[in-house]
Amino acid sequence: MGEREEAAEAAGVDRHGTEHGADAHGAAEEGGADHAVGGGAGRVADAGSGGAEAAEGDRLRALGVLKEPDVNAPMCPSRLVLEHVTSRWGVLALAALWERTHRFSELRRRVGGVSEKMLAQTLQTLERDGFVHREAYPVIPPRVEYSLTPLGEEAAQQVWALARWSERRVPEVQAAREQYDARRSDSTRAGAEQGSGRHTGVRRATAEPGGAPNPGTRRSGPRRAEAAHGAPSGGAAR
Repeated sequence: MGEREEAAEAAGVDRHGTEHGADAHGAAEEGGADHAVGGGAGRVADAGSGGAEAAEGDRLRALGVLKEPDVNAPMCPSRLVLEHVTSRWGVLALAALWERTHRFSELRRRVGGVSEKMLAQTLQTLERDGFVHREAYPVIPPRVEYSLTPLGEEAAQQVWALARWSERRVPEVQAAREQYDARRSDSTRAGAEQGSGRHTGVRRATAEPGGAPNPGTRRSGPRRAEAAHGAPSGGAAR
């Protein structure tokens, strides 16, 4: 093989290598472009999916149907749970049962002031919500005990702490009430005094527009007319 053939063959190799490299580079660029297009399409799809989910969430919230509980939403079932747990007798019953298991009569004595009917209704509501367990023993006389479920223990721990906090903060609350009532009383008294002063000024202005009234000007009506024209004649009267 001559020098020219070797050079031509080398040139062909270089040319083919360059071509193959160019082909590989072009394929890589095409692949990158496809990946970029695919990624962009994926991001657009994700964005569209997120927007659709947000729109669906807004629609469900407008209908009062919530995917996630929100106690501030008017139709959220968590509001009813909160109402049952934080009601007057619900708090006290849960706090008492947090201390220990009680029979009905014991629980009524522990929660002072509650009627038998109201306590029964409260326990039934808490039992339905899964907070209270009712155990009836087949003995005579009948014996029924109330205790907390695991869910009830979790709720009772919260309200028990709230009840104890209320007991500790009674002095501060009473002081705040007295200060509030004093401010309201002072404000009401000041408003009444200002109103009384305005009414007094109006009465003085109407009673003394230009001095004391003339006693001679008090006669009015038919009597003043008769005095001006004189008494009627006897013939006219007859």
